Amino acid sequence: MRFVSLSLSLVLGLARPAGADPLGDTFQAMVGKSLTIVEIAGFVLPAGGYYTHVLYGVGEHPHGRVAALALLRCGPRTCERTDISLKGAQQVELLGVVDLRGAPGPLSTLEAVHPFNRTNYEPLPKAPDRLRDGALVIRTSETSEPTTDRDRSSRPVTGTHTRETLIVLSLRKHTAVPILDEPVRDTYPVGTGSIASFALVRGNGALLDVSSETQRQLMKDSGCPAPKPFAQRWRLGDDRYVPDPAKPPLRDSCY
Repeated sequence: MRFVSLSLSLVLGLARPAGADPLGDTFQAMVGKSLTIVEIAGFVLPAGGYYTHVLYGVGEHPHGRVAALALLRCGPRTCERTDISLKGAQQVELLGVVDLRGAPGPLSTLEAVHPFNRTNYEPLPKAPDRLRDGALVIRTSETSEPTTDRDRSSRPVTGTHTRETLIVLSLRKHTAVPILDEPVRDTYPVGTGSIASFALVRGNGALLDVSSETQRQLMKDSGCPAPKPFAQRWRLGDDRYVPDPAKPPLRDSCY
């Protein structure tokens, strides 16, 4: 489990709608002036939450790319900015907003909001006007430098380690708490790893639960049938979704 860190800063003297300054200026302040902006986008969030805007994008330096995201609470003249540190992420996608007191629906399979390279904050597409208990859904990704693993026959296999993470951030409180932060893809050159999906489902309380299904990936030359996926239910605790204490299925000798 990877935790998302937060930091606060104040942006003064802004001239864009609701006090938000030009996207590039704010993003450059987030990632540093030494990075070149590759992709950037900003949106106005639905009413009902603590935050009013979201800004995210990707910067590039000689050693690679860095993804960054910030939530803003803007008034007529100033904005309070909360930077979300996406440690290790090279790409960030905004999947939209959900209402934890609303209807069940997908999380990890939501369609990403496109395109990038916007110049102004715009209304978030397909979002409701107001959220009762809103959350922002994003997906980050990172790919390692080419590495060499060995398959079951000890033959070298060269490729990359790919990791995609689903992050759900509560918009209700000023802390922008990450209430879910779990991998949806974690795969290695030899084919091993896992692929997971997440969705909002009805529970026993007022807030929606999360259900997940994880499919373990085998070595490409294992010769074994695919194992059964592992289903799990997650319930919202004090500040994040906590999985029920279910145990993954036992591995047999084939795996």
